Amino acid sequence: MPRLKEFLKSIYGKCILLAAAVALFCAGIYFSIQSQPNVLDNVDYAWAVVVILVLTPLNLVLSSFEFKASVALLKGRVEFVDAFKTTVVASAANILPIPGSVMVRLVKLKSLGVSYKEGSIVTIMQIAFWFSVTFLYGGLWLTFINDNWMSYAVTLVGFASLIASFILSAWRYNNSRIIYWMSFLRLLLIVSDAFALYVCFKALGIGVGFSETSVLSVSSFLGSTVSFVPGGLGIREFFAALIGEIINLNVASVYLAASLYRILGLLVVLPVGLYFGYRERMFFKPAT
Repeated sequence: MPRLKEFLKSIYGKCILLAAAVALFCAGIYFSIQSQPNVLDNVDYAWAVVVILVLTPLNLVLSSFEFKASVALLKGRVEFVDAFKTTVVASAANILPIPGSVMVRLVKLKSLGVSYKEGSIVTIMQIAFWFSVTFLYGGLWLTFINDNWMSYAVTLVGFASLIASFILSAWRYNNSRIIYWMSFLRLLLIVSDAFALYVCFKALGIGVGFSETSVLSVSSFLGSTVSFVPGGLGIREFFAALIGEIINLNVASVYLAASLYRILGLLVVLPVGLYFGYRERMFFKPAT
Protein backbone atom coordinates (compact mmCIF):
# COMPACT_ATOMS: atom_id res chain seq x y z
CA MET A 1 0.00 0.00 0.00
CA PRO A 2 2.75 2.58 0.81
CA ARG A 3 4.37 1.81 -2.55
CA LEU A 4 1.04 2.31 -4.31
CA LYS A 5 0.55 5.70 -2.62
CA GLU A 6 4.09 6.70 -3.55
CA PHE A 7 3.51 5.64 -7.16
CA LEU A 8 0.23 7.57 -7.39
CA LYS A 9 2.02 10.68 -6.14
CA SER A 10 4.70 10.33 -8.82
CA ILE A 11 4.43 12.00 -12.22
CA TYR A 12 3.79 8.61 -13.86
CA GLY A 13 1.06 7.73 -11.41
CA LYS A 14 -0.60 11.10 -11.91
CA CYS A 15 -0.45 10.65 -15.69
CA ILE A 16 -2.11 7.25 -15.39
CA LEU A 17 -4.82 8.66 -13.12
CA LEU A 18 -5.37 11.54 -15.52
CA ALA A 19 -5.63 9.16 -18.50
CA ALA A 20 -8.10 6.96 -16.61
CA ALA A 21 -10.16 9.99 -15.56
CA VAL A 22 -10.27 11.29 -19.14
CA ALA A 23 -11.33 7.85 -20.40
CA LEU A 24 -14.17 7.59 -17.86
CA PHE A 25 -15.17 11.21 -18.49
CA CYS A 26 -15.41 10.57 -22.24
CA ALA A 27 -17.24 7.28 -21.67
CA GLY A 28 -19.84 9.15 -19.62
CA ILE A 29 -20.31 11.66 -22.44
CA TYR A 30 -20.61 8.86 -25.01
CA PHE A 31 -23.28 6.93 -23.11
CA SER A 32 -25.15 10.15 -22.31
CA ILE A 33 -25.28 11.04 -26.00
CA GLN A 34 -26.31 7.49 -26.85
CA SER A 35 -29.30 7.82 -24.53
CA GLN A 36 -30.24 11.13 -26.18
CA PRO A 37 -29.04 10.88 -29.80
CA ASN A 38 -30.79 14.09 -30.88
CA VAL A 39 -29.24 16.33 -28.25
CA LEU A 40 -26.40 17.51 -30.51
CA ASP A 41 -28.93 18.70 -33.12
CA ASN A 42 -30.07 21.48 -30.78
CA VAL A 43 -26.69 22.91 -29.77
CA ASP A 44 -26.65 26.71 -29.65
CA TYR A 45 -23.02 27.76 -29.96
CA ALA A 46 -23.77 31.37 -29.00
CA TRP A 47 -24.47 30.27 -25.41
CA ALA A 48 -21.23 28.31 -25.38
CA VAL A 49 -19.35 31.45 -26.41
CA VAL A 50 -20.92 33.29 -23.45
CA VAL A 51 -19.43 30.70 -21.08
CA ILE A 52 -15.99 30.98 -22.70
CA LEU A 53 -15.77 34.76 -23.04
CA VAL A 54 -17.81 35.97 -20.05
CA LEU A 55 -18.63 33.47 -17.32
CA THR A 56 -15.35 31.56 -17.09
CA PRO A 57 -13.27 34.78 -16.96
CA LEU A 58 -15.75 36.13 -14.38
CA ASN A 59 -15.17 33.08 -12.16
CA LEU A 60 -11.41 33.55 -12.46
CA VAL A 61 -11.68 37.22 -11.52
CA LEU A 62 -13.85 36.43 -8.48
CA SER A 63 -11.42 33.69 -7.42
CA SER A 64 -8.56 36.18 -7.80
CA PHE A 65 -10.28 38.63 -5.47
CA GLU A 66 -10.82 35.78 -3.01
CA PHE A 67 -7.11 34.91 -3.10
CA LYS A 68 -6.23 38.59 -2.71
CA ALA A 69 -8.52 38.75 0.34
CA SER A 70 -6.88 35.67 1.87
CA VAL A 71 -3.50 37.40 1.58
CA ALA A 72 -4.93 40.53 3.23
CA LEU A 73 -6.29 38.36 6.04
CA LEU A 74 -2.70 37.28 6.70
CA LYS A 75 -1.57 40.91 6.83
CA GLY A 76 0.02 40.67 3.41
CA ARG A 77 -0.57 42.38 0.11
CA VAL A 78 -0.68 41.12 -3.46
CA GLU A 79 -1.51 42.99 -6.65
CA PHE A 80 -4.62 41.85 -8.49
CA VAL A 81 -2.61 40.88 -11.59
CA ASP A 82 -0.43 38.53 -9.52
CA ALA A 83 -3.52 37.13 -7.79
CA PHE A 84 -5.12 36.53 -11.19
CA LYS A 85 -2.03 34.75 -12.54
CA THR A 86 -1.89 32.54 -9.44
CA THR A 87 -5.58 31.69 -9.73
CA VAL A 88 -5.36 30.74 -13.40
CA VAL A 89 -2.21 28.67 -12.92
CA ALA A 90 -3.75 26.95 -9.89
CA SER A 91 -6.86 26.09 -11.91
CA ALA A 92 -4.72 24.62 -14.70
CA ALA A 93 -2.51 22.75 -12.23
CA ASN A 94 -5.61 21.17 -10.72
CA ILE A 95 -6.17 19.11 -13.87
CA LEU A 96 -2.58 18.51 -15.01
CA PRO A 97 -0.16 15.87 -13.62
CA ILE A 98 1.83 18.57 -11.78
CA PRO A 99 1.59 20.14 -8.31
CA GLY A 100 -2.09 20.88 -7.77
CA SER A 101 -4.16 23.96 -7.14
CA VAL A 102 -3.53 24.16 -3.40
CA MET A 103 0.24 23.78 -3.80
CA VAL A 104 0.43 26.58 -6.38
CA ARG A 105 -1.39 28.90 -3.97
CA LEU A 106 0.79 27.84 -1.03
CA VAL A 107 3.96 28.47 -3.02
CA LYS A 108 2.69 31.93 -3.99
CA LEU A 109 1.81 32.70 -0.36
CA LYS A 110 5.28 31.54 0.66
CA SER A 111 6.83 33.99 -1.80
CA LEU A 112 4.79 36.72 -0.08
CA GLY A 113 6.27 35.84 3.29
CA VAL A 114 3.49 33.56 4.55
CA SER A 115 4.57 30.29 6.14
CA TYR A 116 3.25 27.00 4.78
CA LYS A 117 1.48 26.45 8.10
CA GLU A 118 -0.42 29.75 7.96
CA GLY A 119 -1.06 29.28 4.24
CA SER A 120 -2.52 25.84 4.90
CA ILE A 121 -4.73 27.12 7.71
CA VAL A 122 -6.21 29.94 5.63
CA THR A 123 -6.73 27.47 2.75
CA ILE A 124 -8.64 25.13 5.06
CA MET A 125 -10.70 28.10 6.21
CA GLN A 126 -11.59 28.92 2.59
CA ILE A 127 -12.60 25.31 1.98
CA ALA A 128 -14.79 25.42 5.09
CA PHE A 129 -16.56 28.53 3.82
CA TRP A 130 -16.89 26.96 0.37
CA PHE A 131 -18.60 23.94 1.95
CA SER A 132 -20.81 26.07 4.18
CA VAL A 133 -22.00 28.60 1.62
CA THR A 134 -22.48 25.92 -1.06
CA PHE A 135 -24.66 23.73 1.13
CA LEU A 136 -26.64 26.65 2.54
CA TYR A 137 -27.24 28.11 -0.93
CA GLY A 138 -28.02 24.73 -2.52
CA GLY A 139 -30.19 23.69 0.42
CA LEU A 140 -32.32 26.83 0.23
CA TRP A 141 -32.94 26.26 -3.48
CA LEU A 142 -33.62 22.57 -2.81
CA THR A 143 -36.26 23.63 -0.28
CA PHE A 144 -37.84 25.73 -3.04
CA ILE A 145 -37.94 22.69 -5.36
CA ASN A 146 -38.57 19.81 -2.92
CA ASP A 147 -39.92 20.86 0.46
CA ASN A 148 -38.86 17.75 2.37
CA TRP A 149 -36.53 16.56 5.14
CA MET A 150 -33.51 16.33 2.80
CA SER A 151 -33.72 19.99 1.79
CA TYR A 152 -33.99 21.05 5.44
CA ALA A 153 -31.06 18.80 6.41
CA VAL A 154 -28.80 20.23 3.69
CA THR A 155 -29.77 23.79 4.61
CA LEU A 156 -29.20 23.15 8.31
CA VAL A 157 -25.78 21.61 7.72
CA GLY A 158 -24.76 24.59 5.58
CA PHE A 159 -26.07 27.14 8.08
CA ALA A 160 -24.49 25.46 11.12
CA SER A 161 -21.11 25.04 9.43
CA LEU A 162 -21.19 28.65 8.22
CA ILE A 163 -21.73 29.94 11.76
CA ALA A 164 -18.98 27.67 13.10
CA SER A 165 -16.57 28.67 10.30
CA PHE A 166 -17.19 32.36 10.89
CA ILE A 167 -16.73 32.13 14.66
CA LEU A 168 -13.47 30.17 14.37
CA SER A 169 -12.12 32.43 11.61
CA ALA A 170 -13.02 35.63 13.44
CA TRP A 171 -11.39 34.26 16.60
CA ARG A 172 -8.15 33.35 14.82
CA TYR A 173 -7.77 36.36 12.52
CA ASN A 174 -9.76 39.05 14.34
CA ASN A 175 -10.82 40.66 11.06
CA SER A 176 -14.54 40.23 10.53
CA ARG A 177 -14.65 42.66 7.61
CA ILE A 178 -12.36 40.56 5.39
CA ILE A 179 -14.08 37.35 6.47
CA TYR A 180 -17.47 38.80 5.47
CA TRP A 181 -15.95 39.88 2.16
CA MET A 182 -14.51 36.42 1.49
CA SER A 183 -17.86 34.80 2.33
CA PHE A 184 -19.63 37.17 -0.08
CA LEU A 185 -17.10 36.44 -2.83
CA ARG A 186 -17.63 32.72 -2.33
CA LEU A 187 -21.40 33.23 -2.66
CA LEU A 188 -20.86 35.18 -5.90
CA LEU A 189 -18.66 32.34 -7.18
CA ILE A 190 -21.36 29.77 -6.45
CA VAL A 191 -24.07 31.87 -8.09
CA SER A 192 -21.83 32.45 -11.11
CA ASP A 193 -21.10 28.72 -11.27
CA ALA A 194 -24.82 27.91 -11.14
CA PHE A 195 -25.60 30.46 -13.86
CA ALA A 196 -22.81 29.11 -16.09
CA LEU A 197 -24.27 25.61 -15.74
CA TYR A 198 -27.70 27.06 -16.57
CA VAL A 199 -26.23 28.58 -19.74
CA CYS A 200 -24.69 25.20 -20.65
CA PHE A 201 -28.15 23.63 -20.47
CA LYS A 202 -29.37 26.43 -22.75
CA ALA A 203 -26.50 25.71 -25.14
CA LEU A 204 -27.68 22.10 -25.39
CA GLY A 205 -31.29 23.15 -25.90
CA ILE A 206 -32.37 21.56 -22.62
CA GLY A 207 -34.96 23.39 -20.53
CA VAL A 208 -33.74 23.51 -16.93
CA GLY A 209 -34.40 26.34 -14.49
CA PHE A 210 -31.85 28.36 -12.53
CA SER A 211 -33.25 26.88 -9.31
CA GLU A 212 -32.22 23.39 -10.46
CA THR A 213 -28.73 24.44 -11.55
CA SER A 214 -28.32 26.20 -8.19
CA VAL A 215 -28.88 22.86 -6.45
CA LEU A 216 -26.54 21.15 -8.91
CA SER A 217 -23.79 23.63 -7.94
CA VAL A 218 -23.22 21.49 -4.82
CA SER A 219 -21.54 18.98 -7.15
CA SER A 220 -18.57 21.33 -7.65
CA PHE A 221 -17.60 21.03 -3.99
CA LEU A 222 -18.33 17.31 -3.81
CA GLY A 223 -16.22 16.66 -6.91
CA SER A 224 -13.29 18.57 -5.47
CA THR A 225 -13.22 16.33 -2.39
CA VAL A 226 -12.06 13.35 -4.50
CA SER A 227 -8.45 14.47 -4.54
CA PHE A 228 -6.92 11.37 -6.16
CA VAL A 229 -8.65 12.17 -9.47
CA PRO A 230 -7.04 15.20 -11.19
CA GLY A 231 -9.42 18.14 -10.93
CA GLY A 232 -12.22 15.77 -9.92
CA LEU A 233 -12.58 15.07 -13.66
CA GLY A 234 -15.74 13.03 -14.19
CA ILE A 235 -16.44 12.98 -10.46
CA ARG A 236 -18.07 16.41 -10.38
CA GLU A 237 -20.14 15.41 -13.40
CA PHE A 238 -21.14 12.15 -11.69
CA PHE A 239 -22.27 14.00 -8.56
CA ALA A 240 -24.20 16.49 -10.71
CA ALA A 241 -26.01 13.61 -12.42
CA LEU A 242 -26.72 12.00 -9.03
CA ILE A 243 -28.16 15.24 -7.63
CA GLY A 244 -30.10 15.68 -10.88
CA GLU A 245 -31.74 12.30 -10.26
CA ILE A 246 -32.80 13.48 -6.79
CA ILE A 247 -34.51 16.58 -8.18
CA ASN A 248 -36.09 14.65 -11.06
CA LEU A 249 -33.86 15.82 -13.90
CA ASN A 250 -32.72 13.60 -16.76
CA VAL A 251 -29.39 12.09 -15.65
CA ALA A 252 -27.88 12.03 -19.13
CA SER A 253 -28.81 15.67 -19.75
CA VAL A 254 -27.26 16.77 -16.47
CA TYR A 255 -24.05 14.85 -17.17
CA LEU A 256 -23.78 16.38 -20.66
CA ALA A 257 -24.37 19.94 -19.40
CA ALA A 258 -21.84 19.52 -16.59
CA SER A 259 -19.34 18.02 -19.04
CA LEU A 260 -19.85 20.89 -21.48
CA TYR A 261 -19.21 23.35 -18.66
CA ARG A 262 -16.01 21.51 -17.79
CA ILE A 263 -14.78 21.46 -21.41
CA LEU A 264 -15.55 25.13 -22.06
CA GLY A 265 -13.79 26.11 -18.85
CA LEU A 266 -10.70 24.11 -19.77
CA LEU A 267 -10.56 25.81 -23.17
CA VAL A 268 -9.90 29.03 -21.28
CA VAL A 269 -7.95 27.86 -18.24
CA LEU A 270 -5.46 25.41 -19.74
CA PRO A 271 -3.82 27.58 -22.44
CA VAL A 272 -3.77 30.73 -20.30
CA GLY A 273 -2.66 28.79 -17.21
CA LEU A 274 0.15 27.05 -19.07
CA TYR A 275 1.31 30.38 -20.47
CA PHE A 276 1.39 32.06 -17.06
CA GLY A 277 2.82 28.96 -15.42
CA TYR A 278 5.72 28.79 -17.85
CA ARG A 279 6.32 32.53 -17.91
CA GLU A 280 6.24 32.94 -14.12
CA ARG A 281 7.82 29.51 -13.45
CA MET A 282 4.96 28.82 -11.02
CA PHE A 283 4.97 25.12 -11.85
CA PHE A 284 8.65 24.69 -11.11
CA LYS A 285 9.32 26.69 -7.96
CA PRO A 286 10.69 24.39 -5.29
CA ALA A 287 8.77 24.08 -2.02
CA THR A 288 11.44 25.38 0.36
